[in-house]
Amino acid sequence: MNSHSLHNASSSRARGFGRLAAWIRVARERSQLAGLSEDRLRDIGVDVLDASMEASRPFWDLPARRYDYNG
Repeated sequence: MNSHSLHNASSSRARGFGRLAAWIRVARERSQLAGLSEDRLRDIGVDVLDASMEASRPFWDLPARRYDYNG
């Protein structure tokens, strides 16, 4: 294996770990969002229906701003 192959493998592994971290972070955020009261949602300017829809999305369905996997 040459150094270019090692770099590609390392890069690929880093992207995989980054994606996993993003999935975990988004799943946690959606769980927390689902647990907020109507008053708290109103405080942060989020509609109950919007919060419910976001919280019900699967963990792998990342918002566009999360596609870089860097947090």
